[in-house]
Amino acid sequence: ALLKLDFLTKGLSLRGKAAYDNYYNQQVKRRRQIELYDVKRISAADPTQYALVVSQTGGVMSVSSENYSKNRKFYSEAGIDYNRSFGVHTFGALALGTIERYYNGQNELPFNYMGLVGRVTYNYANRYLGEFNIGYNGSENFAKGKQFGIFPAFSLGYNISEEDFFPENNWLTFLKIRGSMGLVGNDKIYVNGALQRFLFLPSSYEQASDAYYFGTNHTAVSGYKESSLGNPDVSWETALKQNIGFDSQLWGDRIRVTVDFFKEQRKDILWSLNVPITFGASSLIAPYNVGQAENWGYELELGYNNIVNSIGLKYWINANYSFSRNKIIYMDEVNHPYDNLFRTGQAINQPFGLICEGFYNTWDEINDPDRPKSIWEGSGLQPGDLKYRDVNEDDVINENDYAPIGYPNMPEIIYGFSGGLSWKGLDFSFLFQGATHVSTYISSHGATPFRSGNGTAFSNVEESWSAERYEQGLPITLPRLTAAPSDDKHNYRYSSFWQQDASYLRLKNMEIGYNFAVLPKIKNIGLSSARIFINGQNLLTFTPMRWFDPEISAGTNGGVYPMTRIMSVGINIQY
Repeated sequence: ALLKLDFLTKGLSLRGKAAYDNYYNQQVKRRRQIELYDVKRISAADPTQYALVVSQTGGVMSVSSENYSKNRKFYSEAGIDYNRSFGVHTFGALALGTIERYYNGQNELPFNYMGLVGRVTYNYANRYLGEFNIGYNGSENFAKGKQFGIFPAFSLGYNISEEDFFPENNWLTFLKIRGSMGLVGNDKIYVNGALQRFLFLPSSYEQASDAYYFGTNHTAVSGYKESSLGNPDVSWETALKQNIGFDSQLWGDRIRVTVDFFKEQRKDILWSLNVPITFGASSLIAPYNVGQAENWGYELELGYNNIVNSIGLKYWINANYSFSRNKIIYMDEVNHPYDNLFRTGQAINQPFGLICEGFYNTWDEINDPDRPKSIWEGSGLQPGDLKYRDVNEDDVINENDYAPIGYPNMPEIIYGFSGGLSWKGLDFSFLFQGATHVSTYISSHGATPFRSGNGTAFSNVEESWSAERYEQGLPITLPRLTAAPSDDKHNYRYSSFWQQDASYLRLKNMEIGYNFAVLPKIKNIGLSSARIFINGQNLLTFTPMRWFDPEISAGTNGGVYPMTRIMSVGINIQY
């Protein structure tokens, strides 16, 4: 609802809004056992004769599972606005209050949020622009006295091309410089990947996973234990965001250029403390606001469009490029014995693992008395096993040789370009997208053919190490085949061998169409549009990765379906 108060002063108004959302979903799964067959040899005398034999009969359809989910939300806001111009001066102001209550599923303990927002804006002749915002937000996740936080922000803009001294020219027609700085807060608290509430309160007792033993007979008795002591000082995670950039247009609006440089300094990140063992189990200590990290980078956007009036051809092309890098400043890290083990100073989610230096290809290499011994080699290594770097030079390969390897699975660089044209009812468009400075890790079935002795294998099993492939100089991308490979054995430790460069450039979309409505006979029957088109998605991919898709393999161990290529043909008719 909107109520104008021009009778008090021009540009003043009140507004309010209330909403109620309710969601319910029920899912029933039904399944039946299908028939399974084995191939059996009919006669030992004739090995070419086989028959299909039923190994498992089919079953009837039955309900395998049934579940439902529901949530509901109440939301309301009320605000007062003021917007008015006095010649070349334009002022704006806003005061807004919000209240939200959210019920999730069967949990009747609702999520509650409330806040106040204030904003003031000023514009002088579309030349000097300024804005100041302040938020006063409250969250239920913190103890009394710490529930509310103040988060200010401001931005400034300077439209240089509106200045009298800016020379009139045909090549640089618009130039604007802008900058902003603001403090934001986060109350969504995640511990080990799970959303947590009320960390300021001690948790209830929970059933102990181990039994208690009493008496001389050591009789096992089940019991309960403390879960978490709570942190009464838990508060908002904060981030100071800074940005400076400029926008420009050249030759009218034919070329557009936008550049941004940004930096973000995060503080008070909730982190589990490095407590001595004498304090008891670390799970008893709730996270504290001690973590610090920073992120910086830049973004670039370019656009070009043009019209060839003589033939009625319109065409355009856009490109974007962004770079972002982060670093952990402080995380209360344990005092490691070797520098290569420290996470502080590295990127968030930086992978750590053994550094692989190829294979042991001969028995002479394995029997070399000076080679470092791996604690996971068991009864001994064989040709075709992986060779790891002894990072700390103690002649032993173990967890102390872990070091930063590759990049995290979130790319530092993302880029893309798109374009298209239209001419007399014909239109064409395409989109390329890409990423680099990103790694993915292959494990599970993607790394261990015939896992557990009876699993399947990807086609890369053909490139497993063998003496013949080594002697012939053929590509080798897997260690020697072994029966029932295990993740805790020498070859399958977390290492750079299983890490791959997940950079890619993909033709994400391409479409060509023709609108018959440009034809006079089509217009005469009252159609405003009659367009036929053919569309393709995921048509081409350029990547150093083999066997797996770089975009969806990150973090999925290679155990995924390949990227689907989709071709579509359609027609769109409008009257």
